[in-house]
Amino acid sequence: MKSKPKALYIHVPFCEHLCYYCDYPRILITKQNIDLYLDKLEEELNLYNPEGVETIYVGGGTPSALPLVAFKRLFSIASKYSSDVSEYSVEGNVENLSKEKLLILKEAGVNRLSIGVQSLNNQTLKAIGRRHTKEEAIEVINLAKSLGFSNISIDLIYGLPNQSLENLKAELDLYLKLNLNHIATYALDISPHTVFGIKKLTPISDELSREMYDYILATLRKHGYNRYETSTFAKPGYECKHNLTYWRNEQYYGVGYAASGYINNIRYVNTYNLTAYLNGKFIGEINKVTPSNIAEYFLLTNLRREAGFSLDHFKNHVGVNFKDMFKKEAKALEENGLLHQENNRVFLSDEGMIRIDYVLIELIKNL
Repeated sequence: MKSKPKALYIHVPFCEHLCYYCDYPRILITKQNIDLYLDKLEEELNLYNPEGVETIYVGGGTPSALPLVAFKRLFSIASKYSSDVSEYSVEGNVENLSKEKLLILKEAGVNRLSIGVQSLNNQTLKAIGRRHTKEEAIEVINLAKSLGFSNISIDLIYGLPNQSLENLKAELDLYLKLNLNHIATYALDISPHTVFGIKKLTPISDELSREMYDYILATLRKHGYNRYETSTFAKPGYECKHNLTYWRNEQYYGVGYAASGYINNIRYVNTYNLTAYLNGKFIGEINKVTPSNIAEYFLLTNLRREAGFSLDHFKNHVGVNFKDMFKKEAKALEENGLLHQENNRVFLSDEGMIRIDYVLIELIKNL
């Protein structure tokens, strides 16, 4: 792995408020030294000098939560490395993705938006701590379209408090009417350090969660969306190129508080200590990818893809034939209808995608 990464992730951890379900690395923006953070972000970027990247993804947190001047500066800093990218994605929330900020993104060359919608039910939005309405979400999406953004992704969380299958069906109908090219779906996961976790919210039953996933899968496929990763759907040609870098187990730069990266067989995670980051101590953890765990990383990423992987790709990357390494395990998974080996490819069935955690445990337990 001596070639330079072709993908760059930039993390902006600041949020105007903390949603009840979210456990991503994020910090309330109130009273934070945004200018100093951007100073250090620029310093870290220049250390890597990620020239020649093909994709950039600016995530969070909420990048659009930055004040207008700081927001503009962020993309000025990134401009040194963004001139040749084919896909430039930015996350934004409905309540702070203003026309002024959308125009800044347009001028910076951003060509893909990921808008944090989560739900198009006003009662549900309030219950999960979101600060926008269904009407405001639709308004922002239409505004972005009017300004020339044609590649827009929105999120859909299911299994939310008091959500029934009928509620979900009605919401998905609204999502489809927006006629967007990319939808990322997530089952609500209640983590202990979130508001929902602290309140000990009871999750929906596994049976209902499965019904919801099956309905989403069937409905989105019917309307021309391909599931190209366990929970992510796109119309042909609109798959997120940057995220495919992760799911193909390819290298990428990661900069910013709590960001992660993968360079020259080293996987690293930046510090979760904001004070340390602002003092220039960027990396918090380093893990060298060794021959003993390279197959594990490969499977953890590539099996999330509906396309799976080719036997040649596995052999070239891991150095061993998949069928030799996992002959017994793969046969058992095939017999259970969870995994397929066809036309030189290994991939999961629909049932295997649902039970991917089990599949991965069965494959890697003896590594």
